[in-house]
Amino acid sequence: HYCKLLETYNDYLYCHGISKDKTMTVEEMRKIIKEIKEFIKDESGVGTVEIILVLVVLIGLVIIFKNQLTELVNSIFKKIKSQSGTI
Repeated sequence: HYCKLLETYNDYLYCHGISKDKTMTVEEMRKIIKEIKEFIKDESGVGTVEIILVLVVLIGLVIIFKNQLTELVNSIFKKIKSQSGTI
């Protein structure tokens, strides 16, 4: 939601149709508090825990298959080097 990404107080007020003289009614304040609560509860993004778990799995795979990965990369570079003279 665009209004949730605004940084300045005046932009927020303008986006919600609240007067720019910085005086709010109780209803306007409740509306802002409700939107802040909804924004905090929003869990649609990728969380830190998920990112850390993916990194742990990737690091574990690299450690387990280190020798095989090294051999694979070396063979690929050998092929590139041997075939680079034909271009």
